[in-house]
Amino acid sequence: MQSGYMAETSKAKITLVVDEMDLSFPSGIRQRNPKHGFLGLCLRGRHYGINLVGISQRPKLVDISFRANMSAVYLFMLAEPDDIDVAIKLVGREYAQTFRNLNRYQYVYKAGNCVKVKK
Repeated sequence: MQSGYMAETSKAKITLVVDEMDLSFPSGIRQRNPKHGFLGLCLRGRHYGINLVGISQRPKLVDISFRANMSAVYLFMLAEPDDIDVAIKLVGREYAQTFRNLNRYQYVYKAGNCVKVKK
């Protein structure tokens, strides 16, 4: 569908939104099924003009292949210590206390070196 983008004959992009990312692309899927189709989208989709938006309340349970290729992330208050650790690794240790102090509807946004806190 997006071969025209790769061949530079089309500039059309597509955005896919995946809710419950931890169920759709669970942690460890790359090791269990290295030919998983969604894995290819996570690793190479940008070359075909495919953007992915993943939503999950459990970032620890989302495969690292997706988390490592994110260009931006919004992190809201989390309850599980493992999820909090992943979130802190994503935004940087210097934001650990800020992240732990988040209340409902507050978030930390990170894109590249830009980190913003919405309170």
